[in-house]
Amino acid sequence: MKMKFTTAFLLTALNSVSYAQSQAHVTFSLDQSSSNPNEVETFRSAAARHAKDTVRAMKMGDTVAVMTFGDGSLNNFKLTERVKLSARMRPSHVAVALEKAIVAKAEEAAKNPQHETRLMSFFEDSYREFQCASGNARVIAYTDGIEHSKELTGKQFVFDKKQLPDPTPDILAGCHVEFIGVGVSANGAFQRLEKQHINDAWKSWMEKAGATFEGRSSL
Repeated sequence: MKMKFTTAFLLTALNSVSYAQSQAHVTFSLDQSSSNPNEVETFRSAAARHAKDTVRAMKMGDTVAVMTFGDGSLNNFKLTERVKLSARMRPSHVAVALEKAIVAKAEEAAKNPQHETRLMSFFEDSYREFQCASGNARVIAYTDGIEHSKELTGKQFVFDKKQLPDPTPDILAGCHVEFIGVGVSANGAFQRLEKQHINDAWKSWMEKAGATFEGRSSL
């Protein structure tokens, strides 16, 4: 009896560990600056559908959160509490609510855009929110990827081809970061070489921060 109890206990413990390790954490992030692609109706609608489809494909136990960034401090970054998908918070229901929330927030930003894009500060100040330490965290940012802050203006970054200042080393270890909308603004898209510079600069920055990175212009 003692052996059976021990075996059952170990199997339960191992199953719990396996479940914890497979739990995924996704954070959707919306650019609220004046140049961002979310100001374009077709882009924000596509972004909202992309977020909905992403959540629908997630599993029970996974978690989802939505954040925004622009010229605000950490207090302005957080939009929702992290939601754990469950029988009560089903992926399909959360996905539909998320789609509506992203459209509403993007429309609000289009009417009252912020004047800076403090992307580096967003990642430096908010990294704890992403659950990177789990080793299975994903940050999906709908953004043109153009840093515009006191550290580096958009002109310096895109046209002068300046590099981003180094991040805190390994601060995002365990995270995979995606930028969707790179080089696409409310006023149109940048040229291929400018988009390439934005992607290369952020890939280098993210690698120094410990994260993997993928950037693309369209969904």
